Amino acid sequence: MKKLVSLMLVLVVCLSLAVTALARDGSLNDFEIEMGVLTRYTGRGGDVTIPGSVNIVGCYAFQNCDGLKSVSLQSSITYIGDYAFQNCKNLQSISIPDSVTRIGDHAFEGCTSLRDVIYGDYSGGSEEQWNAIEIGSGNAALNNATFHYTTAVPAIIPTIGAFNDVKVTDYFSKAVEWAAKQYIAAGTADRQFSPYQTCTTAEILMFLWRTDGEPAPTIVNPFSDLSGGDDFFRGRPVGV
Repeated sequence: MKKLVSLMLVLVVCLSLAVTALARDGSLNDFEIEMGVLTRYTGRGGDVTIPGSVNIVGCYAFQNCDGLKSVSLQSSITYIGDYAFQNCKNLQSISIPDSVTRIGDHAFEGCTSLRDVIYGDYSGGSEEQWNAIEIGSGNAALNNATFHYTTAVPAIIPTIGAFNDVKVTDYFSKAVEWAAKQYIAAGTADRQFSPYQTCTTAEILMFLWRTDGEPAPTIVNPFSDLSGGDDFFRGRPVGV
C-alpha cells in the first residue's frame, strides 16, 4: 500500500511539472498553441495564466473575451500581437514580464476596465525597461492604466529548499519539496527546478523508478532507441 501511495504521489509531481501553466479558471485545452504561438484562447475567462510553452500571444488570441478578468503572462513571452486582447471589456489587470519587447497595434483597444498593469517578474521590471518596449498604436487603455513596477515595490517571496525558481506560494511547491527530499527529482541545474519545463518520457519513468526503490530490470531491453549507456537505462524497462 505504501508503494502504491508513493507511485500516486510521484504521478502528481509529473502532472505538476506538465501543467503548472494551467489557467486557474480553465485548462490547457482552452489554449490553441502552434509552434510557441498562442493562436486562440477558447476558455470562459476569469483569472487566466498563459502556459509557459507560449512565446508569442498571437493576433486576435483573446479578442472579444468578455469573461476575462485578469491575465498573467509567463517570462517565456516576448511579443503580444496586434488585437490580442481587443474588446476584452472586463479585463481589469494584466501581469507582463520584462521579457516582452513589443506590443502590437490595438492589442488592448477597447479594454475599458483595465486598471492595473504589473510589470516584471521575480527578476525585476523597471519603468526604464517598460519605456524601452515598442508599443503599437491604439493602446490607450494600456497606457492609461496604473503601472506597478516590481523593482519599485520589492516583494520577496520565500523559495523552497534548494530551488530559486519555486516559491512557497506556488501551488505545486509542496509536491516539489517532497520529490526533492525523497531524491525523486533533483532539479535541472544549480538551484533550478524548472517547474515550467515539460518532462520527457525518460524523466517520468526515472521518477517512478526512484519512487519504487530503483529496482533492477527483470526483462531484456526491448527498445531499439535505448542503450546501456543511457543515464536512464536502468529505469526504463521497469516501466514497460
